[in-house]
Amino acid sequence: MTQPALTDDYWFAYSKDLVENAIKRRDEAAAKLQTLLGWFWATYTSAVGVLATVAKSVLPMYLMVFVSAPIILLLVAYWMCTQTQMPRLVRFDYRRPRDISAAFEATLIHKVRWLRLAQVLDGCAAASVAAALFVANTSGVSETPKGPIRRLEIDVHRTQRTLYVRTDAYLPGVKTVEMMARPTAPASPSITWRLALENGKRVEDFALPSTIRDITVVATYEIDEEQVTTEKRFKSNLLALH
Repeated sequence: MTQPALTDDYWFAYSKDLVENAIKRRDEAAAKLQTLLGWFWATYTSAVGVLATVAKSVLPMYLMVFVSAPIILLLVAYWMCTQTQMPRLVRFDYRRPRDISAAFEATLIHKVRWLRLAQVLDGCAAASVAAALFVANTSGVSETPKGPIRRLEIDVHRTQRTLYVRTDAYLPGVKTVEMMARPTAPASPSITWRLALENGKRVEDFALPSTIRDITVVATYEIDEEQVTTEKRFKSNLLALH
């Protein structure tokens, strides 16, 4: 007659194996998770480094911080796996089996706690990586300005006899700039002139009477069917003699 395989002796042997290898299996699980985290951390860190180098002028700073955050979570989870495998100092009386059992249980609980924390943090890191990639792909990036760069600088300087308005213009697509000098003094007439540009560029000194003190210079031009006005005010105490 065939004897049943699952006898009390089988379960006693199984429970013996569970107890003897409980700590070893936690250490092995922590080591496997640590290897995975190490590979994942190195790969993701390299990817973020390349992204920071290539797209640092396109992605906003807050988005770069959000994308880089999982690196810290992965590193902490890796450290927790190391703590799981670290031996724990325990004290017990070898003549009392209950003390030995309590010391074994405390060591096992210690390892289980660290391993669970590492697993939870690993899950959070994986979720944050997915969220970071989703945000990076869906967030709008700052676009670089298109078209030519335009510049219009106005400055004023005076000599003993004359007050000069210097206009330094680089306005591709613009042919003329309407200029107006408006003295601040009451009843003083405004002075207007036209600045003709050559290939969108011109630097010119326009002479005004030296009796003018405070002055406001206004420049107006059209670009892409839109009127652009630049206004700049100069005070007499800031107009040094040249």
